[in-house]
Amino acid sequence: MLTVNDQLNYLIWLRDRGLSSLPPAQHLSPDHPKVLASNCHKCPISSQRIFPIWGQKSGNSCQVLFLSDYPPLDHNGQVLAPEDHELLEKMQQAIGLSPNNSFCCNLILCPVSHDCINKEAYFNACAFFREWQLKSINPPYLLLLGEKVVKTLYPEKAEPFFEKSVGTWLDHPLFPDSQVMPIYHPREMRQNSNLKRPTWIGLQKLAQHLQK
Repeated sequence: MLTVNDQLNYLIWLRDRGLSSLPPAQHLSPDHPKVLASNCHKCPISSQRIFPIWGQKSGNSCQVLFLSDYPPLDHNGQVLAPEDHELLEKMQQAIGLSPNNSFCCNLILCPVSHDCINKEAYFNACAFFREWQLKSINPPYLLLLGEKVVKTLYPEKAEPFFEKSVGTWLDHPLFPDSQVMPIYHPREMRQNSNLKRPTWIGLQKLAQHLQK
């Protein structure tokens, strides 16, 4: 059950996103993944969750889905840290991709601290919800942000698979209708500007596909 503080934080979260009223209630069955996620306690970080963070979207269509690793604990309710979100938006603008045609979500639905050492276990705990969400959206293009995401979706691949696959198109058996491309996470590019070039090469390939 949500506490008064939880409900107050939720109202503040809505206000910060420009909403002046509560969103309409969704009448979902008890076994719907969104209901199950709200009541999930498979791992310890569920105790610090106000609500699952399913993603961030502006429009009604989704040409490109950006899949990140985890929502930051110090920015509750955000898919990415503000500075990472800003860089991702600039990347999209550079190739003419409107935020209205993209979606961003995470492997993990609950906020996680950057220094957490057990993220792999949390990735596994959220696997059912992640797969359901990606299949439901079924984006034409799926961009994987960073090595943690690539390792989670391609656990059988040996090192240095991620570095070799950045900016190249891949297939994935769970998402046969999506073209998949790994790129560096905005967080990594802010820390190392040398990673921007291989990511930019990949984004140019994406832009060519979007223009067809």
